Amino acid sequence: MGNKRLIVAIIIVILLIAALIGGYLYLQNSTKQAKILQEEATQLAQLDITKEDINMQTKTTGKYAIVEETVKNYINDVKNMYNEMNNYCNDEAISQILSAENIQADDEELTVVEQKVNEYASKLEEYRTKAETITDENTIMQKINEKNLSDYYVEIYRSIMLNEAVQANLSSTKTLIEEAQEEAWAKIEGLEEVVEFLAENTRYWDIEDGKIQFTNVNKLTQYYQLLNGTVE
Repeated sequence: MGNKRLIVAIIIVILLIAALIGGYLYLQNSTKQAKILQEEATQLAQLDITKEDINMQTKTTGKYAIVEETVKNYINDVKNMYNEMNNYCNDEAISQILSAENIQADDEELTVVEQKVNEYASKLEEYRTKAETITDENTIMQKINEKNLSDYYVEIYRSIMLNEAVQANLSSTKTLIEEAQEEAWAKIEGLEEVVEFLAENTRYWDIEDGKIQFTNVNKLTQYYQLLNGTVE
C-alpha cells in the first residue's frame, strides 16, 4: 500500500514538473512571439507604403501569426488602393475615354463616351468612399474581429494599428489618395466639357486614320484647349 502511494506521489510530482516546464516554455515562446510581432509592427510604421514594398512573409506563429497577417493585409490593402488610384487617375487612362475607337463607335450625341465618363466617375466615387474609412477605428477593428480571437490578441492588434506612428502613416497615404481623387474629379469635369463640345460640333469633325480631324481651325483650337485642360 505504501509503495502504491509513493508511486502515485512520484507521478503527481512528475506531472507538476512537466506542467511547470510546459508553462515556462509557453510563456517563453509567447514572449518571443510578441517581441517578433512588435519588431514587425515597428518596421511597418516606418515604411513609406506609397514607395516601399511590404514584407508579407509571416514571421510569427500561432495566433500571433493571425494578428501579424491581419495587420500586414490591412496596410497592404491601403497601399494597393493608393497604387490603383494612381493608375486609374493618370492622364493616359482619362484620355483613353476619348479615344478615336470609342468615339467612332458612338452616335452623334456621344452617348457611349458619356457613359464611359459616368462609369469612370462612379469608380472614382467608390475609391473615395473606401478612402474615407482608412483610419476609422471601426473599419480597422472589424478586420481582427472577424478572426474570432481572444481579447488578448485583439488588444495587441488594436495597440499596433492605433499606434500613433501607424495612424500617421495611414493618414498621410489617405491624404495622397484624396489629393489624387480631387485632381481626377477636376479632369472628369474637363472631360465632360470636351464631350459636350464634340456633341455640339459634330459637323466640324470626323474620324480619319484613327484620329479626330477638324474641318474648322477655330473649332480645332477650342477642342485642344479643352482637351489640354483635362490632362495638365
